[in-house]
This record gives sequence, structure tokens and C-alpha cells, in this order.
Amino acid sequence: MVSAPADSLERDIHVWHMELAAPDCVLARAADVLSPAETERAGRFVHRRLRDAFVLARAGLRGVLARYVGVAPERIELALGAAGKPSLSDPASDVQFNVSHAGSIAAYAVTRHVSLGVDIERIRPLPDYAALAAYAFSRAECADLARLPEHQREAGFFDCWVRKEAFVKAVGLGLLLPLDSFRVTLLPGEAPAVHAPPTGPGAAAAWYLHAYRPAPGYTGAVAWHDHTRALRVLPVLPAAEILSPGGRP
Repeated sequence: MVSAPADSLERDIHVWHMELAAPDCVLARAADVLSPAETERAGRFVHRRLRDAFVLARAGLRGVLARYVGVAPERIELALGAAGKPSLSDPASDVQFNVSHAGSIAAYAVTRHVSLGVDIERIRPLPDYAALAAYAFSRAECADLARLPEHQREAGFFDCWVRKEAFVKAVGLGLLLPLDSFRVTLLPGEAPAVHAPPTGPGAAAAWYLHAYRPAPGYTGAVAWHDHTRALRVLPVLPAAEILSPGGRP
């Protein structure tokens, strides 16, 4: 089982990745750790592929968190904030996390004390990317996207999208923080960065952004606001490995 020292979360951010496909025996194990509400939600999916991906993604989150909070995956209690950001129900817990999934991969970012956000996307053909960018991106981001060679613009769109989503998720304000109210860098050669307004939702002394490729054909980003944190990005692991017993290492 791949594990990470729980006490290192005082200074690190760990980003786990898990495959969202597994044999039936692993799916059965995943279903066993879900809460009644998660099980009920899984039952609403008409298509099995989507249902299985949901079950694995939620069980994977529980499997990752179990390594840090010291309880079995099925005993972890989760809550949603007013803007929909997930957290541990225990108000005494200092473990912070965020989740994203796209295509056949889920991503889980975990640390202590510091709010953070993660987002991943599968890079794919998107005929209306320019219209979506005009709606959601800042003017500066749209201009940067137009500067890219045409064959790089779809990937550039997704690079920009995950960076913005990671920041919005880190701030935790949901739709109260309009996507066009701040700028992220996206041009090759520019260090990933967030340029937020000095006041208003999302304002902070300093935000940090890490852009990466979680797997071939995917793009991802992690946002946080503590410069002392080191980032440890783990490779994509089989669901069976994430769900292996062991809890806190």
C-alpha cells in the first residue's frame, strides 16, 4: 500500500490520484464504505459506468482521508459548507482536503490547517471553447488564450480552467467568486500564478498555484495560500491500492 506520513501534513500538501475503474470485487469493497446518503445517491445513476465512477470516487476519498484521521473509511463523517465545499464533520479536525474527478481519474488534495483546492480535466476537443472562455475568463486570460498557436488553444483553455477552478475551490465561496473577477497565468514560460483583486471575495495576501499533468491527456492544478507548504504529487494508483486496509500509516 502506498502511504504518506500523516505528520508531514503540517508542512506538506499531498495530492493523490486514483483510477475510476476497477473489477467487481473492488467495487463491492468500495460500496461497503459509503454512507447511507452516498449509497442512495449512487442508486440514482442510470448508467452503470457513471454509478461505478461515483462509488469509487467517494470510497477513494474515504480511503485517502483514513490515512490521516486515524479512523476506518466507513466511519469518516463528511459535511458540505454553504457554498458546497466538502469538509470533515468533526469541528476539531485540522485536516483540510479537496476533490476533483474527470474522465477516468480522481484527484484528492490533503493538508492540515490551510484551505486548498484541486481541479483536473481531460483535455479533449471542445468546439465552443472560445465562447466558454469569453463567458468565464477575464479579458487578460482571453487575450492570452488568443496568443497561443491555434493547435494549442484547446489545451490552453483547459489549463486556464483548472487553475481558475482550483483557486475558486480553495477560497470556498462557490458562485460568490465570479470566474472573470481574477486572472491566472496560462502562457508557456509563465510561472503558474493567481492575480486576485486586493479586496473582495478571494482576496488574500498571497495565493500559490501549481499546474501539472496528472496523466497523459489530462491537466490539473492545486491552489493554496501558505508559502511554506511543499507539494507531493503521487502517481495515478489503482482503486484497490487506495482502498487497501491500513488507515493512518
